[in-house]
Amino acid sequence: MKKTLKTLLIIVMCLIVISVKGQKAEAKEATEWTSLQDMIDQAEDGDTIVLDQDYTAAKGDTALVVKGKTITLDLNGHTLDRNRSSAADDGQAIVVSKDAEL
Repeated sequence: MKKTLKTLLIIVMCLIVISVKGQKAEAKEATEWTSLQDMIDQAEDGDTIVLDQDYTAAKGDTALVVKGKTITLDLNGHTLDRNRSSAADDGQAIVVSKDAEL
């Protein structure tokens, strides 16, 4: 009985390991939009970010967020497009927190 239980436990553990290994972690792919968010996050207080291209959000990208600093975003003739086909409660392109300035 002990040997059967031990064998059964080993089989169950192997199945769990195989199941977990079969699942791929879904990492969010970097987009132009998330790259722009990275630039905003890495900017120091008082920095100016000058765009070198148009930026369009991919499906699922959230609004850009500026928090904890004052920065200038120079569009330099380029556009920001949140990629929304209609107005939505969360349709803003940029959110500026209370402790920040844009």
